[in-house]
Amino acid sequence: MAWADHLLADVGVRWVAFDRPGYGGSTPTAFSVGSVAKMALQVADQYGLERFRTSGWSGGGPFALGTAAIAGERVEAVGVIAGAGPFQLGVPPAVWLANATEAASVAELLIGFRNWYERDWPTDASFRASVDRIIARGDAEFLLGASSSEARPVAVCQLRFRRSVWTSADDGWIEDLFVGADARGAGIGAALLDLAGERARLRGCLRIELDASEENELALRLYHRHGFSEHSKTVAPHRELLLGLSLRKDL
Repeated sequence: MAWADHLLADVGVRWVAFDRPGYGGSTPTAFSVGSVAKMALQVADQYGLERFRTSGWSGGGPFALGTAAIAGERVEAVGVIAGAGPFQLGVPPAVWLANATEAASVAELLIGFRNWYERDWPTDASFRASVDRIIARGDAEFLLGASSSEARPVAVCQLRFRRSVWTSADDGWIEDLFVGADARGAGIGAALLDLAGERARLRGCLRIELDASEENELALRLYHRHGFSEHSKTVAPHRELLLGLSLRKDL
């Protein structure tokens, strides 16, 4: 849009553009609609733009729309010029059941989840030992996800099973679901949820549950789209609450 700089300046518009990873002079790396949208927000923050508008030309259209979807009210309007569909839709994510040889990949992703929480415990070694032990026990499964079958894992789901006297069957419990920051927005988390449901049905589970923070709106929207509800055991307006008691003495 450099050719339009003088036209935009004449009407008082400040135009800020950046290259997607691998385009122009930027460093090539994996990206998705969601990760580029987060980059756009970082650029806006660097320029001190509390509210702004987005525009995308051709393949940039989906990223302009993705930025608006994530930013909410910060984006006042969106313009798409000859927009194309996101190319990621042509390559569905790959998700699979991890085996013992992939324990290191599982642990690495769970360590990334810990770091996302800005914690320094459990230790890396503790994660690796726990993953090995859980895989060996057989009452839980780790699922991995990637952008394609040839790509390295960038997401993990821990699915645990426990017997319920109320259903005379196993319950499925999603202990963890984590997608690396650069891989979000590409449908990998949704694909992992679908696989978790399939694995739970194969086990004979009659229900599958998870817990989530009320402040994590993106995660809640994902779970709701997949049928999870705060009323799976109760009748609205009553909601289910997960209560916990920490037995750690060092907290």
